[in-house]
Amino acid sequence: MRVPELRLRDPLVVLVALVAGACGDSPTGSEPVVPEIVAIVAPDVGATVARDLRVELDAPGSVLVTYRADGAPELVLTSPESGSSHTFDLLRLRSDREYTVRVVPLATNNVGGEEGSLTFTTDTLPTHLAALDFTTSGSATAPLQLLEITVPQLAGSPIVVDAQGEIVWFREDSEELTHGVAWMDGHGFAVSTQDGISIVDAAGRVTARLEESDAAAREGLGSFEIHHDIMTSTLERVLFLVEDTATVQGEVWTGEAIWSWDFVADRLEKHWSTHDVWTPADHSGDRSWTGDWLHANSLARGPRGNIVVSLFWTHEVVSVAADFSGVEWSLGGPASTFDVADGAMDAGQHTAVEIAEDRVLLFDNGLDRPDSTRYSRAIELQLDRTAGTAEVVWEYRPTPDIFAPIVSSARRLANGNTVVAFGTAQDFGGLPSSGPITVHEVTPAAEVAWTLEIGGASLLYRATPLDRIGFESLLPR
Repeated sequence: MRVPELRLRDPLVVLVALVAGACGDSPTGSEPVVPEIVAIVAPDVGATVARDLRVELDAPGSVLVTYRADGAPELVLTSPESGSSHTFDLLRLRSDREYTVRVVPLATNNVGGEEGSLTFTTDTLPTHLAALDFTTSGSATAPLQLLEITVPQLAGSPIVVDAQGEIVWFREDSEELTHGVAWMDGHGFAVSTQDGISIVDAAGRVTARLEESDAAAREGLGSFEIHHDIMTSTLERVLFLVEDTATVQGEVWTGEAIWSWDFVADRLEKHWSTHDVWTPADHSGDRSWTGDWLHANSLARGPRGNIVVSLFWTHEVVSVAADFSGVEWSLGGPASTFDVADGAMDAGQHTAVEIAEDRVLLFDNGLDRPDSTRYSRAIELQLDRTAGTAEVVWEYRPTPDIFAPIVSSARRLANGNTVVAFGTAQDFGGLPSSGPITVHEVTPAAEVAWTLEIGGASLLYRATPLDRIGFESLLPR
């Protein structure tokens, strides 16, 4: 097999040198054999933009891989261990592009062998995704955004878009309405849908599946309705919301429960129920009714291992103890632990998370504000558990106002910026939403650093910033 020579000052040469230098000098005695490439192939994964990369060597070694297309960032992968056969997921690919993949085999002392390469062209996007229009401006901190998006006439589906507005990951699963997606630290995604939960690997292939009908049968329940959010607990277990019914004074009320699924052992467990804490008679909102008492819409892990739950109909955020033994506090709602300043918890919210001890970030939809003051915003509240007060200490409200009365999100980045998604198109579902569907990265001073505007969609449930999809990283230069 003829392989091209590496060029002087080539970034890949520099990277190989860095890898070798980081591992120190080669051991004394006989030098390890530098493997040669026998074969490189990159078959299509299927209904996704990802590719498999398979590399065969003539002797055990590791492999360094880079890949790029014109106008796209150059990405790098390394094999985690030595061997003769290596398999990678080529991720963060743009559609309808010619990619060049370069592979360098490495001996056990990280001395590089001769490079091999191949090229391939990615598929075009499915029609419903190609119809979406993404416009970006500014400079984003996070290179990727996981969007839980709905396209007209089709159900929702998670996609990943890069900071330039290119779709770089998707699952073509238009018959399943997405009810929450959780990234699993490079190992894939947990996707809650209208009839179950799918665990998919980083390339989008389903590796485990829980059907609602199967869960109901094995638990002896009449129904098992999963809804609105899912979060990772470990790399083998997810937590998620399930509708929980109980008969109260002769009427069946649908509340909320937190369940877990160990998808490796295929084990289900119920941990907490709102029926064990409150009753509809003393803990309801103006929108509460028997079929939807509280309307939970998000789960998030807090700094003590606590689980933060957002309840839309009662305008309330509750912190459930890490061991599910009880409610630590309630922010807003009929039994608020805090006196909330300026009516900040009076209008309905999504994606509440305790980002630091006694600091809560959420998207304030403003659903139940008076008609004359309709707007949405992201806010951060400081809780004072000694004084029993809560006040807004940070706010992002765009100019002009955007009114997204349902869905939407606020996510804090490590550098202190916040990614805020306004998720409803104009007049979506007969609601007086203003549109547009847009994502803003804003600074602590509430200045817009980056904007993604989305045309052609009807709903954006949430936007979640990601540094990577799997284990790919940018090639250092």
